[in-house]
Amino acid sequence: MSQLPGASPAGWRAPNRPSGARRLTPDIRVRLDQADTFKGLPRGTAKPLRFLAAFQEAEPYLGLPVHAYKLVAWLVKQTQPQDWEEGSRPIAWPSARHQAEFLGLSPARVKQLNRALFEAGVFVIRDSEQGKRYGRRDPETKRIIEAFGFDSPRSHCATTNSCVSPPRRGPSATG
Repeated sequence: MSQLPGASPAGWRAPNRPSGARRLTPDIRVRLDQADTFKGLPRGTAKPLRFLAAFQEAEPYLGLPVHAYKLVAWLVKQTQPQDWEEGSRPIAWPSARHQAEFLGLSPARVKQLNRALFEAGVFVIRDSEQGKRYGRRDPETKRIIEAFGFDSPRSHCATTNSCVSPPRRGPSATG
């Protein structure tokens, strides 16, 4: 059975090289390393909608752009509880086109929103070598066996109190 990209028997590890068209800057490397510290929750305890509720409560104070909660909620709802458990990753892999259709935004605005949420530390983006987002699940266990997309380990803020980086703007800037 395949492992998640960059995974080792000891756990998830991101590649040390850039993938897709995204340049691997020192800031991106730090964010990937921070995301890699998420080891998952004990089996049977993952409740993604609790994480989403905590994010919803914090969101007005984070200075995020309009549509931030809508996108994060959509991504979290594409995951399954076992994705948040030990040995797995909460990754959603919608295409840019599906994001634009869902949000009712232009591709350029979706890209800006993705960038803002990445910079706020809400998720990291893991692209395939071709710059594509996709994933596969084991047909029996329903666990992700290969995935490239939005990795949302920071959404576990409800249990760790470390949801996102400190806000750069106040609640009045959220539009």
